[in-house]
Amino acid sequence: MMQVMIASGILFISCQVALIFHPPLWLLLLVYGAFGIAGSFNIILLAHTRRIFPANVTGRAISAVNLFGFGGVFVVQWLLGAIINRFPPDAAGHYPPEAYSAAFLFTAFGTLLCLLWYIPLARTPALVMQPKEA
Repeated sequence: MMQVMIASGILFISCQVALIFHPPLWLLLLVYGAFGIAGSFNIILLAHTRRIFPANVTGRAISAVNLFGFGGVFVVQWLLGAIINRFPPDAAGHYPPEAYSAAFLFTAFGTLLCLLWYIPLARTPALVMQPKEA
């Protein structure tokens, strides 16, 4: 489980870094495909949460993962808009490619920090569920 999350995190970061450099269309299609696949592996965190927290707090832990996941998306989207808005739009109202490069650089760096934070947690041994004594 840990190796899958780390590999998908590295792929996710790699895709964001590739987008910073404005790849050609044929490569862009591959990058976005890999970006979508790598981004979908975050659901494994729910299974990992169940493995490392005791049964009596599993519901709270999974709720926290969901809360911070959705709340984090809200905050990151707002920050991306703030980053892009720092660049002046052209006469047609379009932002320059550098604005989006800056936004992807921000998310790539944030993803890298999260991955580095996750690695020690991923090494946490799974709790073995003990049956209740009657």
